[in-house]
Amino acid sequence: MKKKLISVLLACALVCSMTACGGNGGNVATEDTIQTETTSANIYIGMLGKTMTEYPCENSDNMTPEMIISTIAGMTGWNLDLADKVIENENGGLTVCFASTSSLFTGLPESQTEEFAVADEEALITTILDSIQYTLQQNFSNGKSGTLDIYFCMEGNQPLDLSSIGKTVLMDQPYTGLDESVNGAKTQVVTLEETDGEKE
Repeated sequence: MKKKLISVLLACALVCSMTACGGNGGNVATEDTIQTETTSANIYIGMLGKTMTEYPCENSDNMTPEMIISTIAGMTGWNLDLADKVIENENGGLTVCFASTSSLFTGLPESQTEEFAVADEEALITTILDSIQYTLQQNFSNGKSGTLDIYFCMEGNQPLDLSSIGKTVLMDQPYTGLDESVNGAKTQVVTLEETDGEKE
């Protein structure tokens, strides 16, 4: 299991280093680019109210939301194409706008990465949105963990139309999960070492 742990960490480090060279869509850094205050970030993959696995990530540059989302895509094999750069909206939160080519709309990939395999399309969509929301909150809340509101939309500045699972995510309300009964405060964070130990 140690080899698997090391391989996941190496993959994360590689993806992080690659995102520094362009990130999602090759956005050029400007004065209003949103960045972390450090060159390190933690990536979280999982579901709100359940478990998030923490993956440490180092970079030569301060991480932007686009770089973090690109890192998640590289680690998991999910298509997380964005229609535009992540912006700080009028409510003080971050808005993530997905392209029509993303896995949210195209469904399960033909072959899934074993570490991040899910059972069905609803689990895929839930894990994508929950992971991005939680990861951005943890890295961009300026020391106030989880206080940053994350909003989602799709190309054309439209609400997320998840017709494949019969759900819509409103773009003018902060995302709190696809299932309204889920309590995000009960999310448990585990490290790679902890998950590796459970599997042994």
